[in-house]
Amino acid sequence: MAFDFDINHRYPSVRYPWITTVAYTSEVTDETAHGACLNLVARVHMMHDIAVIKMMREGKCVFNSSVSETGEGSAETYSRQRPLIPR
Repeated sequence: MAFDFDINHRYPSVRYPWITTVAYTSEVTDETAHGACLNLVARVHMMHDIAVIKMMREGKCVFNSSVSETGEGSAETYSRQRPLIPR
């Protein structure tokens, strides 16, 4: 199985695509927010995170499998096609 990867990349999903299924970061501009504005920012941030998690849980995965045989033995491959397909 061939992967596109960069061993020096700072994101684990690019550095180790065969290991890291999901690497997700969500950020908001809340450094100067306070009071009602901070409450709104926090609620929207949480809604965003929940929506992304729901998409990952409900998304469609396409799997590829193959078996190859040689004179020395056989190899079976089962992999998930990327990216995740939203429903």
